[in-house]
Amino acid sequence: SKTIKIMDTASNPKLNVSIPATLEAGKYYTVFTYDTLATPKFKLVNDDIQQPSDTSSRIRFANLVQAPITNVEIYSQNGKANVFSNIASTDVTPFKQYPSKLIDTFYVRSTGSVVNLATLIFTPGEKRSYTVLFKGRFTTTSGTLVRTLTLMTNY
Repeated sequence: SKTIKIMDTASNPKLNVSIPATLEAGKYYTVFTYDTLATPKFKLVNDDIQQPSDTSSRIRFANLVQAPITNVEIYSQNGKANVFSNIASTDVTPFKQYPSKLIDTFYVRSTGSVVNLATLIFTPGEKRSYTVLFKGRFTTTSGTLVRTLTLMTNY
């Protein structure tokens, strides 16, 4: 058992989050912080990093946009289908295999909708693991809290 502390003394209000964690030796974790500085929330997730034996990559999706929100899905322009479906607020999916070295465009949409809420263009590298993160304020379409898709490389 450990306590993970996340602090930002330069922000206003000050961020000071203590996260109780039971961590296992030899495993990797990501701590996601989200919501606002005044009411920070966190999610600790086991990364389950497995390097593909072929040239593919691995991706997962984290839905951490600030409420109110319905469940969302990630649509792939290349695949012409959803990569992730019906992901609830604060959920982080497991990693799944995904083709590498192909430029793809992902769109986040409310479940069952064809309206694009945010877009991400990226080219996954061989044998890499990524988190596609939906963040910001759901109702904000410009400025510093704009809802957006972003990419985090895990391995």
